[in-house]
Amino acid sequence: MTDQEFIELLNAVAKKAKPFNNELVLIDGLDMNLNETGLDSLDLLICAMQLCEIYDVEEEKSKELFGSTPQELLNFLKEWGRRQPNDYAEAKGLLA
Repeated sequence: MTDQEFIELLNAVAKKAKPFNNELVLIDGLDMNLNETGLDSLDLLICAMQLCEIYDVEEEKSKELFGSTPQELLNFLKEWGRRQPNDYAEAKGLLA
């Protein structure tokens, strides 16, 4: 999965976590601070849970997922994910 595809996936997950929020700022780069997106702590938790499901991160390890940027999330998922989606389409198909 390319960096751009991961950003696209993260935006899809964020929209799912906060579907009725017109204030949601889409993520446009791996170095963007997630606090600038309009997602609150509960929204970010929902996003983390979805990403851990997509990447098949062990439940105990998934509790450690935290990042202030998409790059930090991606690094964690690459390290601890037992599944690495090949592309956005595959990852989106795993999105609950």
